[in-house]
This record gives sequence, structure tokens and C-alpha cells, in this order.
Amino acid sequence: MSDPEYRFKKMQRELSRKIIMDMQSEMNSSVSMPEVVTKWERGIHFREWFQLDEAACIIEDIHPYNLREWGLKLKPPNVASMLEALIDTQDELEINQERGNGAPWHCRASHQSIANWCHRRGLKWPLMPAPQAPPVAGSTDTANLAQRLAEAELKAERLAQELAAAIAKRDDVWEQSFHESEVWHVEQRMLGVEVMQWKAKAEELQSLLCFDDDSDVNGKSALSSRRICFIIATAKALGYDPLAIPDGGKTTIWEACKGLPTLFTKASFGHAWKAATGDHVRMANHERFAKRE
Repeated sequence: MSDPEYRFKKMQRELSRKIIMDMQSEMNSSVSMPEVVTKWERGIHFREWFQLDEAACIIEDIHPYNLREWGLKLKPPNVASMLEALIDTQDELEINQERGNGAPWHCRASHQSIANWCHRRGLKWPLMPAPQAPPVAGSTDTANLAQRLAEAELKAERLAQELAAAIAKRDDVWEQSFHESEVWHVEQRMLGVEVMQWKAKAEELQSLLCFDDDSDVNGKSALSSRRICFIIATAKALGYDPLAIPDGGKTTIWEACKGLPTLFTKASFGHAWKAATGDHVRMANHERFAKRE
């Protein structure tokens, strides 16, 4: 709103207030208060526009038809003060600028905007239920609030269940990962121990194989003695008692020995085994094998 227009409206309000006050001061006789309307006719509910003086009467539960009887006479104080309030705050109303005769109290405001004006001030507008105003801070609608609270509680419960399921799944994954990690570390430690054991046994076997090429052990050639010593050491490395090798142990020892092709062939392993049998190696059930032979 431009400054000239604002100043013009302000002058109108001040003029209307002055006219009303002058009329009140000039009148010596008071106007009798009309009866309060207890039931409004149906047609007035459907009106879309009201003059501000009509609206002031309706807010005070006085039928606006009384305005015709009052004419220029003094209006009841409650109607006059309500009219002044409407004129002072008409910027909040939806005013039809094309209707009315120019006097501030003859300005026509929409039915809906007058009802909203009353609702914002806690006043009763008797012609129709006050529309729902936009929610403001601190306002409460018990029914709506209870429904929203119930919905929020259901949503919170569902989210809590989903969170608990996610936490349980995470814990399972962590536990499984931890278990797998522990198993891996245990296996690595066991493998490390086994490697160290085999390394020690390999060093022992190496020492057993350190013969001169022309040396002789118990009347056997150095190469044959090496094979016999290696068979004995391999049996011990596999946890066998060389003089009580279990069934299948000979095959297992051969599988280990054939990893040294420069020392063992299948035939040389058989000759060395046969030469060592009795004094150096023996099957646990050697008596059964002796009967076969």
C-alpha cells in the first residue's frame, strides 16, 4: 500500500471515529438496547458480503436490520465500539472496493474474512462455524494431537523393531567375522608351529644324510644308508614308531620320500625298506606280514 493511500485510509478512520463520537456527544437521549438474536434466519447465513456496521451488529448478536431504525441516531455502545475496531483493522479484511458508498462503516467485507477476523480474536461469529485457522505456536487440538501421537508411537515402535533387527544382524556378522578371524589366526599359528617342527625335522634329516660318498654304515653303501636313515627319520616325523608302523604307514612314508627324486625311486625305496626291515623299521603287525612272506 502506497503512502498516500495509507494516509487517506488513516484519515477516513479518524474521520469516522470523530463522527461517531460527535454523534454520541450530541445525542442527549440514549437508544434502547435491542433484543439479542437467539435464532438467525437461514438467508443471512448465505450472504457473502456484509457492511462493517452490519458485521458489528452480528458480532454483538444484534440483527443488522436495527440499523434502519437507528438511522443517524446513536448506536448502542457495544455496536459502536465493535464498529470502530473493524474500521481500525479493515486491512485484515477482504474489502470489496467496488461496493459501498464511501463511508468506512459502509465498506463491504467478505463473510469469510469477517469470520476469520473474529476467530483470531476469540470472538464468536454466530452465522457459521468459525473456519480452522492455521496452527500457531502453543495451540492444541486434542483429538488431532492424540491421533498424531498414536501414529508417532506406532512409527517409533516399528523403527525400534527395525533397529533391533539391524543390531542383531550386525552382531551376528561381527561374531561370525570374529570367529572366522580367530579360526584363521589359530590355523596360522598351528601351521607356523607345524612348519617349525618340519623345519627342525628337515634339519635332522639333513644331518642324517651328511655321509661321505665312500662311507659305509653297517656294511651297507653310503647311498643305501642314507635312504634307510631318511625312511627312519620320515617315520618319526610322521609320528610313527619305526619299529611299530601302523597299517598304511609304509605308503604314507613313500609319499613323503618320493618328494626327493634324486634319492628315491619306487624301486630304490623298496630295496631300502627291505634292507631296513627288522633292525630299523618294522610294521606293527609284522607277524602277519611275515606269514605272507
